[in-house]
Amino acid sequence: MTLHIYQARLLHYLTESDRTERTTSNHSQTLAVERDITLLPVIEGIQVYSEYIVDGALVVDDVTGCIVEYGHNETISAKYTNTSEQVDHLVVKVHDYRDKLIMPGFIDTHVHYPQIDMIAAYGEQLLDWLNNYTFVTEANFGDPKVAHDTAQFFLNQLLANGTTSAMVFSTSHPESVNAFFYGKSQAQYSYDHR
Repeated sequence: MTLHIYQARLLHYLTESDRTERTTSNHSQTLAVERDITLLPVIEGIQVYSEYIVDGALVVDDVTGCIVEYGHNETISAKYTNTSEQVDHLVVKVHDYRDKLIMPGFIDTHVHYPQIDMIAAYGEQLLDWLNNYTFVTEANFGDPKVAHDTAQFFLNQLLANGTTSAMVFSTSHPESVNAFFYGKSQAQYSYDHR
């Protein structure tokens, strides 16, 4: 098993119970938690706080891809340097990104992937815009190649810009949905699973 330690500035969000746990743990001296700033609640009644660690470290298990631990770089480095000497078959790799910021991915709550090619199209009245641009563009998604190529480009653009979660709308064509979820046309998908 390999653990990767990413040394970087860390930003993420805590609920009240997370914040209480973090401030009572042995890491409390090394974290910079914005105690007076709350963000809009994700769920009514739950306050969310930002936590920023200037000299942080994030530990990731390469087998599961999950975050094992995070905290101040000095604390994390000391802990995992000692652990790697004690546990057989544990490899620790350190990645120096101290001039970078690691934070949660962005979330887009409403995006139409078939409309990526018409971004910034001339805006008329809504019905005119839909009839002249949107419906014309989306009609092309009956073609599996158009759907596939656009889906791949769209997904690459999401990730390149830090968006890791999105509520994405396709067209009414089955090809547009299959291209998005499977990266292939419906015919290719059926063939692959016979």
